[in-house]
Amino acid sequence: MTPVSQAAPQTVDELLRLDVFAPWVDSEFGVWRGSERVKLRLVEAKPGSGHGRGSGERFALLLAGGLEQPLQQGTHDFEHPALGAFELFITPVITASVELRMYEAVINRETGS
Repeated sequence: MTPVSQAAPQTVDELLRLDVFAPWVDSEFGVWRGSERVKLRLVEAKPGSGHGRGSGERFALLLAGGLEQPLQQGTHDFEHPALGAFELFITPVITASVELRMYEAVINRETGS
């Protein structure tokens, strides 16, 4: 099922939410590595745990890419047809897959007091 198209999030508060990313599991994201565009597929968007005083967003995104274009840990420029352009910090993760490279983004931010 394809999510209903909506306007791209305009602020960090609108973007960095699990309910924004969850509908886009199995969709493709473009990630810029210098002047080269690398394709990653969002494999999973799952709630996280954490202990904060206020309300917050705590979730993890798991992305998969090919072996031929590895990305380094760090902040990368992402783009998605529905979500627009944004920056996201990702780190490579070790998996049993010999065909894919996996990356994780962990969002843990307070949104209130």
